[in-house]
Amino acid sequence: MKPKTDFIEMMVDGMPLEVKATPYIFNDEKRYRVSFNGSPVHIFAYDEELRFYRAIDSGSAEIPDNIDEAIGRRLHHKLAA
Repeated sequence: MKPKTDFIEMMVDGMPLEVKATPYIFNDEKRYRVSFNGSPVHIFAYDEELRFYRAIDSGSAEIPDNIDEAIGRRLHHKLAA
């Protein structure tokens, strides 16, 4: 079965974001392929220390911290619901 892509609309510091997040399993860990506002795809994985998802791919440095954190928290909240 193909995983379902979630479409999330959110605001971060007054900037609208259209987020696409597709879950997948890597080494028994849930991760997400995420793009926002037409960006390239980034990989988000759960950070045990921070207790939310963070971008971990080589392009993650291009994501502003506030956007990275907002998306990661939304993904974590989605799983907790």
